[in-house]
Amino acid sequence: MTTEQTACSPHHVLPAPRRTDPERTYFEAPLCEEYLAFRRYVVGPDGAVVGEQSAGVRRAAAQLIVDLVDYRDLFTADRVPADLRPWGGATASAVAEMPSGREGNKTSAVPTEVLQPMLAAALHLVQILGPHVVELNKQIRKIDRVWATRAPGIRHSSSAMVSDIKMLLADHQATGTPLPMLEEHDVNRRLTAGWDANDPLLPVSTGTLARQAGYAQFWAKWMPELRKPLIDTLNAVGVEKIFGRNAAEAPTADGATLLPWTLPLHRSEAVALVGIVRTAAIIVLAGASGMRASELMELRVGCRRVEEPIPGLKRYRIASKIIKGQGLGGTDDEWVVIEPVHHAIELLEQLHDDPRDGVLLLSRFNFRVRYLWFRAWVNSPAGARLGLAPIPDEPVALRMLRRTVALEMAHRPGGVLAAKLHLKHIAAATTEGYAKARELHQTGEKLLVA
Repeated sequence: MTTEQTACSPHHVLPAPRRTDPERTYFEAPLCEEYLAFRRYVVGPDGAVVGEQSAGVRRAAAQLIVDLVDYRDLFTADRVPADLRPWGGATASAVAEMPSGREGNKTSAVPTEVLQPMLAAALHLVQILGPHVVELNKQIRKIDRVWATRAPGIRHSSSAMVSDIKMLLADHQATGTPLPMLEEHDVNRRLTAGWDANDPLLPVSTGTLARQAGYAQFWAKWMPELRKPLIDTLNAVGVEKIFGRNAAEAPTADGATLLPWTLPLHRSEAVALVGIVRTAAIIVLAGASGMRASELMELRVGCRRVEEPIPGLKRYRIASKIIKGQGLGGTDDEWVVIEPVHHAIELLEQLHDDPRDGVLLLSRFNFRVRYLWFRAWVNSPAGARLGLAPIPDEPVALRMLRRTVALEMAHRPGGVLAAKLHLKHIAAATTEGYAKARELHQTGEKLLVA
């Protein structure tokens, strides 16, 4: 490996520390400077500087040292000196001379043509479809529990299986309940296994019928005796997806029409819809609060707070932790939010798999992937059926939503201070960087720092 390659590698170690005491390694500020210079410049084979690394590479080098200082208490056998403050305690970004603060924030706000349909769709899913999706989620869990192949009472086989299936089919005919439909991938599996594509029973989920009757599976050897009763029942009541049958009516996005809130769904589609509504709640939460990703991931079940300082006037708060710039474990704090955010968190709690107080509400999640699924659903026939406007094909990130909130707040009278407090910025200069300081001057907003 050449000297130039070594200077670019992110995996090399610190230069050998100076030793004046064989029992102790001295980690000094000059050594930090030497290491940063080593990582900062690209050196040719002859030892001459031929270039300089990017601000990102410089920041990574500085961050390595800053972390050793910030997390010194984690080291028990050896640690950096307590009085070591490389670069005067400056942040890694400042050491790397990365543009920030008053020079402006490079993260763009969400364009209006994207923000409006995105928030409208998210609010519609949370406020209108949310209660129905909670019931759908309960139905999924109940069926998974009762119809599981290893559920209590499920039998592997029995001499009465044929008669039990016939009784179940008679009940379907008496109540007019359609037979359960197989998902498309299971239909393809049957075709691959040799089923006739013209067989009327091809889309019928016989396995689901068996579990409804109390059996783990539908044995092929019983098909000859059950084929005619199955076809008779199919002709009488048809076949349909299991979830979302007879859905209650709900208003479309424009409020002009009432439609069943969903069409019948396969299990995979129902689970996906629950995930889409969870994403909608996250969009409402992030888009109206401006919380960082780390702060969203620290939300816990039971984090909602409601105050009523005077009768009829409610103030909504949510409790989480500030992680950025804080010590290990973060710092507890609260955010004042609007009522739709409160409702979004309530919906997330109701959709939680284990909604005990203190359990992480969201934990870690990939917003980019979740947003792509959300946008695809809104732009699909399912979203168009509910009157949701399509969302343009442009990227949206949590940082962009936070920047949008900062701009909306800062460009109001006294907004810079309000945004600083709400976004938990340490310095007002950071808020001004978020809010485009020059534009604040043009609108008459007084800067908080010289």
